Amino acid sequence: GLHAASGPGVEPTLGRIAAALPTGRISLAFLEWALRGQALAPVHDLVAAAVRGDLDGARAAAQALATVGATSGADFALGLRSVLLPSPLW
Repeated sequence: GLHAASGPGVEPTLGRIAAALPTGRISLAFLEWALRGQALAPVHDLVAAAVRGDLDGARAAAQALATVGATSGADFALGLRSVLLPSPLW
């Protein structure tokens, strides 16, 4: 989400943050991919739909993302929402 909102210039900062987190190797690998703007296809679809203002597309992408893992995809979608739509009202 931060990469999508800020662009590639944020990668060094995100890399330092990711490296400092107490997490496992697999989670760290996912964080490192994300900090470079790499993610699962539904994540890219969700961000693209949000940029276009395509509510139906965003819903479809969020639903597709929610099917990933037990709760990982839904957690990812919630994290994106908190970064891309930072509002206490949602």
